[in-house]
Amino acid sequence: MTKITIATTRRFRYMWCKSVTGFNPNVHCARCLRGEYHPGLSPDGMRAGDVQTIELGNDEIYYLCGVSSSWELNLHLPVQKAPGAPGFQIEQPGVTVTVSGGVVRLPIPAVMTDVPREFGTCRNWLFGVGHFQPDAGAALMASSTS
Repeated sequence: MTKITIATTRRFRYMWCKSVTGFNPNVHCARCLRGEYHPGLSPDGMRAGDVQTIELGNDEIYYLCGVSSSWELNLHLPVQKAPGAPGFQIEQPGVTVTVSGGVVRLPIPAVMTDVPREFGTCRNWLFGVGHFQPDAGAALMASSTS
């Protein structure tokens, strides 16, 4: 079982993890990623000095997101099951995430400037486009009609 430990040294207004089963390009932020929220994280986020450990279930893809007061410091960690993969750690200002293994980190495409800003800068939405939308043009059209 893969465990993820999150240790914070600053406030995160929201800290959530979802098992991701699909993508809705018509919305952005957490709502664009279809799936269930992990019950092990508080909807009140995390404060400086908090440490939380969650275990991932049997789903294929998970997305860990920490929302802070400054969007460029938000935490984004999409992972996919990969039995036998080694553990790893990521450090960002205010947070350290330690992953026990069994998953690999998935890429998030670069910011898109040819869509509405709230979509093109949303890393949840960018991940959805990159991972689930075989035709990026269709995703872009969907976002421009919302």
